[in-house]
Amino acid sequence: MSSMSSSKKAACIALCLAHLASALPGLGITRRATSQASAPTTIDIPLHFDPSGRYVIPVGMSPGANQQNFNFTLATSTGLTSVAGLGCSSCSDISLYNQSASSTAKSLNDNDSVSLVGGSYSGSVIKEDCSMATTGSEWLYKNQTIVVAQAQQNGTVFGNGASGVLGLGTNRLSSSSSSSASTGYSSSFSDSIFSQWLQNNADQDSFQFGMDIAPPVVTPTSTNGLAAASPTSTGAGTLHWLAPDQSKYNQGGLTYKNVQNNASLVYSAGSQPDWSVPLDGWKVSSGGDSFSSGDQMMVSVDPYYTDIYFPAKEAQLFNAVISGSSVQSGLSTLGSQSQAWEVPCDSKVSLAININDQTFTLDESVLVRQTSSGTCFSGVEGWMDGSVDEYIFGALFVSQVYLVFNVGRNGTDAVGFAPKIAAKKSSNVGAIVGGTVGGVVGVLLTGIAVFFYIRSRQDRAMLQDTVAMVEEHKVANTIQPYTLGAAPAGRTGSPGVDAPLLREDDVAPPSYEASEAGGSTVASGGPVRMSKGEYVRPLSVQGEGASGSGQPPRIEPNRMYNIEE
Repeated sequence: MSSMSSSKKAACIALCLAHLASALPGLGITRRATSQASAPTTIDIPLHFDPSGRYVIPVGMSPGANQQNFNFTLATSTGLTSVAGLGCSSCSDISLYNQSASSTAKSLNDNDSVSLVGGSYSGSVIKEDCSMATTGSEWLYKNQTIVVAQAQQNGTVFGNGASGVLGLGTNRLSSSSSSSASTGYSSSFSDSIFSQWLQNNADQDSFQFGMDIAPPVVTPTSTNGLAAASPTSTGAGTLHWLAPDQSKYNQGGLTYKNVQNNASLVYSAGSQPDWSVPLDGWKVSSGGDSFSSGDQMMVSVDPYYTDIYFPAKEAQLFNAVISGSSVQSGLSTLGSQSQAWEVPCDSKVSLAININDQTFTLDESVLVRQTSSGTCFSGVEGWMDGSVDEYIFGALFVSQVYLVFNVGRNGTDAVGFAPKIAAKKSSNVGAIVGGTVGGVVGVLLTGIAVFFYIRSRQDRAMLQDTVAMVEEHKVANTIQPYTLGAAPAGRTGSPGVDAPLLREDDVAPPSYEASEAGGSTVASGGPVRMSKGEYVRPLSVQGEGASGSGQPPRIEPNRMYNIEE
């Protein structure tokens, strides 16, 4: 009876659990996943310097037999990717996109314009299949929104090696990409390069990528203020696509700032860039003087721009701390958009940026830059328009830190700042160099010891050979007399026993004394041995160096190899 009761209880519990599980969706409750989605694998996308010093990525459009290849520069300020089209008459010395030659292009029958500091452009909007070059297989992204530029104004965006702009923004901030969004194409997050990947990977909460770039090579000229460069290397860093490379930065020093929309500020390009984050103040120090600001500042991080750009008043305060600084025309990296300060080339200066509880410091090796003519200028420039409140941290700053861009599925975006591991290791250069030098010295000492060991063995071998030669000489010059008498069994008897010692035509050999002290040595002009270990040279061959005493000079015995020993 008890067993029947327990069976009924178990069946009742199972039935109740089944009904509860079926009711969970209706109650708005979801079951917790038993395991988290695995993180994507990092894809390395190499960056290059184009002839004018901009960071570029090789991009293919309309993949396949008719693929068109271009170099696209990077910009985080806009989420729209753009390319110069065949109709762009102001785009020179670059490859131009031919839409009619593409089998995958789809026109959206709309136009848009994009504004960046130092240049703007406009053109038609299309959808196109694209690919980016990586260290492995190409990374394909289809149905990408593209602005095909037909004209550019107020500067040069397309040219000098760059045919397009790879928009790494999100288009989530109002009017973030268009200078006249009310009249042009209304871009959104779905037009960004990240949107479709998130749609195709529903188990991922965000799209992430890391940015590890080399220092900029662009410097202004001293005549017209335009940027110029002669890159000594094409390698410009790496984008770590889909996942940051944790081996490249100090994970304990990584700190995040959420992107914030602040429409009340005045921005240099007329609209707020997509990756604008509030940082927590800065401090400049130089030659015992300093100035600090604890005010929060809205900063856009974008490698499209070269230097660090402060509002006009803050830039003046920064450069006033550097002794001998003065505003000079023609040194700005943005032409008429900003102004720069000439500074002594031996200036010592540091800039500390506060981000949460972290401080990132740049010194004069970064902040004092030099033109090809030898003029030095500050890396912190100021906007010519005094109403601009925006800060832009360009490649000069971005190259000194590791950036992590987090594009959230829920609409929350954030930028992570971390010290580069390479920069951290550079502080131990002394230890590394010391270890290297110590290793070299150790190898050198070992080599010397081996050398002397081999040399000593060679010396001993040479001594042994010399002694052996002397002994052989003794033996060779010793006459072994024959013993007269009967020969042993099986051998011929001694001469003079069975046969005469000499035949009639034989000549007797010289005596031992005549051989040792007589004609052979004297005739050759060599030294004569007077006693063991002592030689003299015959008078007949002494030459001009002989003394007037008539006695032959002594020749000292060999001091290294003592024959008697």
